Order: sequence, then C-alpha cells, then structure tokens
Amino acid sequence: MLEAGATRRSAVERGATAAEGGPAWPDRLARYVFGVLLIATALGILGGALSVLEGPSSTPGPSVQDDPCPAPPCFFDASELAGMPPSAVPSLLQLLGYTLAVALGVPGLPAAGRDLLRGRPALAAGRLLAFFGPLLILVGTELVPHLLACALLPWTCEDHPRHGWTIVDQWHQLDHALVGALPLVALYGLALRRWHPALANLEHRKDG
Repeated sequence: MLEAGATRRSAVERGATAAEGGPAWPDRLARYVFGVLLIATALGILGGALSVLEGPSSTPGPSVQDDPCPAPPCFFDASELAGMPPSAVPSLLQLLGYTLAVALGVPGLPAAGRDLLRGRPALAAGRLLAFFGPLLILVGTELVPHLLACALLPWTCEDHPRHGWTIVDQWHQLDHALVGALPLVALYGLALRRWHPALANLEHRKDG
C-alpha cells in the first residue's frame, strides 16, 4: 500500500517535471540532502566515540564535569577552536554538514510555493520536506539529547550539584549523535521513502 502510494506520487512528480522541461535545479540540489545528512551523522558518531576514548576532561575538580551545554540549543563557539581535541573535528564537520543540508533545501521553497498555487500539494510537500527535515534535524540534535539521553542512556549521566541530572562531559558528543542525530535522520529517511523517494535515491529515476 505504501509503495503504491509512493509510486503514484512519483508519477505526479515525473509528469510535473516533464511538463516543465525536466527536474529543476532546486530538485537536483535537494537530492544531495539525504546523503549529506548520512555522512554528517556518521562523522558525529565518530566524534562521539573519540570523545569517549579520550576520557574525562583533565581539568581538576569534582568527578562530575559541568555540562558543556546547560542551556540548549548550543551550536558553535569560535573560542573553542583553541586546544580543540581530535574528537571535536568530526563533530564540527557534522554541524557543517547539517547546515549544508539545510542550505541545499532552501532553493526548493519558492518552487514549493509555486506548486501550491498550481494545485500540486504532493510535489510541494516533497520540496518542503527537503528544507524543513534537515532544519528539524539540526535543531533536534541539540535539544533532544538533553531531554531523553539520561533516561535512555543513564550510564552517561551523573547528578551535578548545580545542573542536576546531566550528561557527563566525555559522553556528551556521543549522546547527541546516538539519541539526537541518528534517530532523527532515520525518521527523515522514512519520511522520504513515504512522500518523496526520489530525494533519497530510493527509486530508479532517469533525468532527461
């Protein structure tokens, strides 16, 4: 049933793009979004694993470190470049990858507006998904772990005297990758399969 629905939507997309002389350049850019998200998520997991292997911060003090992000969302602080550990490099590339994925979906927004005006809501929804999906992943990767990580991965958290039950410093990057990024990207892939398989390269499609 789901495959039949996706096939019908794909037929609508092919008909619309054929009438306009082939896939527009915003659609061509949007096809890179899912691949960029997968690569960026893999880099985030790598960075998190390296952070765990690096161990706790060498800063003297109590065994429980301050949460690096006590008031999310926290993105990137340029001052952190000084003395950046190896684990931070793939995590920074992950952030840049998610930002690139959002940017790749921006050109499809005007095209989605035209589709809505022309009575093609299915095609418009796919183009909107190419922008809002990565945007939600970017923000959710920062927010979701602070809400769920300690419940799902309790061994990565400790009771901090100021911040309460919070993620331990060395597990912070991996928690963001496993609890935030990975499930959100997986959900985005399922959404693409359901509503716009062409953007995930889940169907054989020829241009021209």
